[in-house]
Parts: sequence; structure tokens; C-alpha cells
Amino acid sequence: MYSLFDLVDEAKEEKAIVKQPKEIVYQEHSDTTFHPNLADWKAIDYMPGVEKCEVIGYIPETVLSPTNKRGGRSFTSEWNARIEIWTAYVHALTADLTKDNISTYWLEAVRKLDEAREQRTPVRLKIDKFYCERFIDLEVVEYISATKGSVSND
Repeated sequence: MYSLFDLVDEAKEEKAIVKQPKEIVYQEHSDTTFHPNLADWKAIDYMPGVEKCEVIGYIPETVLSPTNKRGGRSFTSEWNARIEIWTAYVHALTADLTKDNISTYWLEAVRKLDEAREQRTPVRLKIDKFYCERFIDLEVVEYISATKGSVSND
């Protein structure tokens, strides 16, 4: 039986490699939409092979929860893709929330996502590089960088 430390050590030895599931072709880039080349990716020390970036941006109107009826019919490929994108946005929001109550922070992130989308207010997101293709419609206000200072789109 492995301990968590054994698994981490084993992953470090293997130099965990994260591969994108497919080659992503980004649309003609505008100054305000998310593009991974403009982000400052930082390696996560305790998660080998994982990189994240932080941005402040507006949640697209198309990011709807699985229970929202505006999103189309259930159990279609479009519906499944919508769930994957919605989940990635909620997960990116949870990184900025305090986890005082582990049983409610996900619900708090869902509430914050809906509120930010409906009111068109910018929110801080911590995006995992492996899922960055799900954020191509994100309107970025600012790319956050601890080393270079922030880069604004204003």
C-alpha cells in the first residue's frame, strides 16, 4: 500500500508528463479574449507537471450550469461539452475562494459564477493549463503575474 508521499516521490521520479488531448487551434486572437501564450504559467510545486495562470475576466454568457434550461437538450454532445466548460470555470473560481467549509465552497463558486455572468462583473480565475482550451471565450481584463506585474487589456 502506497502512502501519499510515496506516490508524490514516484511521480517526481517519473517526471509526470501532461499531454493535451488534441491540438488546439485558437481563433484569430483579439486583445481581450484569453490566449494561453499571453498568460504567465506557474508550476505547482506539490503537483508535478501541473501549471496554472491567474487572470481577471468576464464570464461568457454561454457558460451555463447543467441545470439551466437555456443550454439545450440533455445528454447530447453539445450538452456534455457545456458541462465540461462550466465545470472548468467553477473549478477555476474555487481556487480563489477560502476553503473554510469544504462542503460549501463549490456551491459558493457556482453562485459566484452565476452572479458574475448575469451582472457582467469581472472575477479572478486560476486556470489549469491542461484545460486552457475551455477558456477561449473568456474576455480577459488582466493577466496576473507575480514576477512581471500584471498586464492589463485596458
